[in-house]
Amino acid sequence: AVKAHEFAVKKDIKKIKLYIYLTIFCAVLFLGIKSIEYTTEIHHGFTLSGAELVEQGNLIGSTYWGFYFLITGIHGLHVIAGAIVFLTVLYQVNMNQNLQRVEIAGMYWHMVDIIWIFLFPLLYIAH
Repeated sequence: AVKAHEFAVKKDIKKIKLYIYLTIFCAVLFLGIKSIEYTTEIHHGFTLSGAELVEQGNLIGSTYWGFYFLITGIHGLHVIAGAIVFLTVLYQVNMNQNLQRVEIAGMYWHMVDIIWIFLFPLLYIAH
C-alpha cells in the first residue's frame, strides 16, 4: 500500500496497479490462512460459544475462544472492506482518476495493520 501511494505521487499507473494488486493478494492470503485456522479450530471443537469446552468444565478456554473468534472475525471483516476499497480505487486508477484516493485507502489499510500488530501478540503469543 505504501509503494502504491509512492507511485501515485509519481503518477506511474502501471506501478500503482502492481502494488494495489499485491495489497489485495496479501488480503486474500491473510483471509485464506484465517479460514484454514478457523476450520482446524472448529474441527477440534473450539467454537464461538465454546459450548463443548463448558461441558468439559473449561470456562476460561471457552472465554478465550469466544473472544478469539469474535475479534479475529471483526478484523477479517475489516480486511475484506480494505480489499474492496482497494478494488474500487483500482478501478479509478485504471481510468487515471482520483489518484489521491490511493493514499486514503492506504491510511485505512495501515489502521487495519496497526490493529493486527496489537491483536497478534494478544491472541497468539499471550495465550
